[in-house]
Amino acid sequence: MVGMRYIGGCDLFSGAGVVARFFRKDRQIIANDMLHFSYIATCAGIENNATPSFRNLR
Repeated sequence: MVGMRYIGGCDLFSGAGVVARFFRKDRQIIANDMLHFSYIATCAGIENNATPSFRNLR
């Protein structure tokens, strides 16, 4: 494996998405889980690239 570059990863049993969020900084990640909650939590964690500003909230 010398000379090979790791470019992505797969979190098959995502759960709360901790592993996917850890590796998303510099790699493409595919996350999967059967629970809809896990889908929502992981999408929120790995698809947002910046902290929301919440400027329009009153």
